[in-house]
Amino acid sequence: MPAQKQNFPFISIIVPFKKDYPWVRECVEYCKALDYPKNKYEIILLPDVPVNRKDFPDCKIIVTGVVNHSAKRNAGMRASRAELFAFIDSDAYPEKGWLKNAAKYADDEGIGAFGGPNLTPHNANLMETISGYVLANTIAAGNIAVRYRIDKIQEAPMVPSCNMFISRSSAEKLKREKGHLWDEKALAYEDQKICYELRDLGKRIMYVSDAIVYHHRREMFLPHMEQMWNYARDEASLMKERMKFDRIIVMMPSLFVLWLAFGWIVPIINVLYLPTILLYFIAIAASGITQDAGLSPLIFVGIFLTHIAYGLGFLRGLLLPKVEFSAEFKRITYNK
Repeated sequence: MPAQKQNFPFISIIVPFKKDYPWVRECVEYCKALDYPKNKYEIILLPDVPVNRKDFPDCKIIVTGVVNHSAKRNAGMRASRAELFAFIDSDAYPEKGWLKNAAKYADDEGIGAFGGPNLTPHNANLMETISGYVLANTIAAGNIAVRYRIDKIQEAPMVPSCNMFISRSSAEKLKREKGHLWDEKALAYEDQKICYELRDLGKRIMYVSDAIVYHHRREMFLPHMEQMWNYARDEASLMKERMKFDRIIVMMPSLFVLWLAFGWIVPIINVLYLPTILLYFIAIAASGITQDAGLSPLIFVGIFLTHIAYGLGFLRGLLLPKVEFSAEFKRITYNK
């Protein structure tokens, strides 16, 4: 039988960012070089402030002012005539077949959102590379580690907004049923929330291994730890908001932190304290060696500090009020 002709839906690539900087230009350059019919996709750039349009020819530019990425993505979707929305971060860039591979999944009406790996760039510096190794480590990141490496196609609880596709039909259903698209008050949990809401509508969220982007990492140790704290804080806030504590694995770092701090003083079970801590250190050491023996000491420290930062961030989100986006918050926190 002859091979089935591939469908090429019109796609809008939506790129939110604050202002012009080298990684934005890298992202746009790679997006323009995609192996996809040129008349079948557009690039929508959404900066806070005006940029030189001559530096971004053939791009649709919408200056949004100081709003968060959720508001920018919503603005990009409103300005789009696409059948499929492609979301990528400005500090990421796609592999050449990104859109062509993604288009294969666009016709499945059971899929609410899908996305592929966001890999560490080949030219990353040492501390970016360590961050990438930690994120792709199953002991470090549990079942979300699949986002940071190439694995088999599978259903997932969520896919990150640095590499996410949503069909127009799914977006319209979400808008109709929930009254909104991306949560414009969200800080670092907007991709989780939109995936959860699509799942609430009976849609599947899929990890697909061949829609690949390369995503610059926060360097080890402090920038990476700050990012993990923020992710965990907002993961806990979202679970509390939904009253669904259905992802037990994200609670494990908090339990580890509590055990590390207080396990030695708990009567009866404190005899397990030193053996469990020793087994933990052996496990993370072995996992780092399997990734890169030469860099394993740094991976070891990175995994341990990731668990501490994530565990403390989750406890903060669970026990204290949710932090929401505001222009003043962004000015203080993001425009350093």
